Amino acid sequence: MSIIAMALAIMFAVVVMIATRYGWGIHCWDFDRSMRPAYLKMEISIVTVYLATIYFVKISILFLYIRIFGGSSRLVLYSAWALFGLLTISTICLIFLAIFACNPVASYWHPDMHGKCLNSITIGIISIGVSIVTDILIFILPLRQIWKLHLPVRQKIGVIGVLATGLLACIVNVVRVHSIVALGKEYDVTWHTGSALRWT
Repeated sequence: MSIIAMALAIMFAVVVMIATRYGWGIHCWDFDRSMRPAYLKMEISIVTVYLATIYFVKISILFLYIRIFGGSSRLVLYSAWALFGLLTISTICLIFLAIFACNPVASYWHPDMHGKCLNSITIGIISIGVSIVTDILIFILPLRQIWKLHLPVRQKIGVIGVLATGLLACIVNVVRVHSIVALGKEYDVTWHTGSALRWT
């Protein structure tokens, strides 16, 4: 799973680099309007690959927990599988919403095609909310078992400290909420989309 996560992370970086050729990160007054369809298609691609990457990173951690603690703790085993189910369902739903936010789908990138679209800012905030909750649950899940290990207290705290670095993702997600909300209020969207991506 971690190999898939790494491959998707590389793919995400490549998609973001390609997106800069279609106006991501430039000022709207420098933006060529003919690139709008490609720009918006890249947005769907970026969100989809990002969600898949985060999913595989998190389930890799869960499978590690199952391997290490699953034999000694049914609570960790069942909780990890429940969290795996939650992550799978939420990721499928969020990817579905990212791709099919508009009806018809092509109306998302064709301004002359009339359709109904969901609010992409709201979808982004829901996605971040799910990510924060699952990050915290993944951090909490092994703590009890780590504390039961036959190690000096100092080493237990060190192991918990290493796991706590994963909580930095929560801080980044809070910053992302701010940048996504600000994006909805900005005139220079193409420029601010680039800055929102920095936190992704």
